[in-house]
Amino acid sequence: MKLKLIVTAFAVIVIGLISSNLVHKVDDTEWQAVQYINGEVEIKDTAGVYFALFPKITEYPRNLPLGFYKKSTEESPNDESTRVTFNDGGTADIDATLRIALPSTVDQRREFHRQFSGNLANIKTAVWAHLSNVIKASGPLMSASENQASRKSEFNTVVLDQLNDGLYEMRRVERELDQVDDKGNKLRVSATEIVRDLKTNRPLISQKSPLSQYGVTVTQFSITETEYDSQTLKQFSTKKDAFLQAESAKAQREGEVQQKLMVMER
Repeated sequence: MKLKLIVTAFAVIVIGLISSNLVHKVDDTEWQAVQYINGEVEIKDTAGVYFALFPKITEYPRNLPLGFYKKSTEESPNDESTRVTFNDGGTADIDATLRIALPSTVDQRREFHRQFSGNLANIKTAVWAHLSNVIKASGPLMSASENQASRKSEFNTVVLDQLNDGLYEMRRVERELDQVDDKGNKLRVSATEIVRDLKTNRPLISQKSPLSQYGVTVTQFSITETEYDSQTLKQFSTKKDAFLQAESAKAQREGEVQQKLMVMER
């Protein structure tokens, strides 16, 4: 009786193992690279159940969220922020999150599978390398004060476009800042600006995006934190104080004018 139970249990296990290697399922949120025992590789991206003899299956999500942070998180245990330098010398560490769409054609998926073999960590590293280059290249387009006060949205847009298109061609220019030196003269700094096609006004590409070569598209991008260095924060504070003093002096002058008009009217 015991021997019969042991044989039955063994048979169930064997059948289960064989069945699990004959049937595999593809979800609607993924695609799979399926390598058969003869070495042939097939891309399966239609949801359903498939039969194959002992295939090697590598699963890829259709969309992949990624985060790169300065502070340690479960998703990003190491410092994965990007240090950017603006045209006024101010620096900041930038945290970013993005969502990428993995390749959509069979040929692109085959090549993507060859390059990364299902290793999501390597995919993240490739995205971070390109993201870091783009952020660093975009910093000199503006000052830290401009980034903090009024051009953050523009900065995000320029970074997102370059993530998909590639690095823009830049040229060095002289810019006048809204800051003054100890003599009251406007400060001038070396900055960069985007070189555009004279006919279409579209930015010229100096280096094609490596992500596009893999068939990867960045569908969402957001800068979640911009941590400016202490000297830059001090500069912001000084500028704020100067602005408040100017506004206070302006209000005082307007009050004096109103007082003078009231005296004249009396």
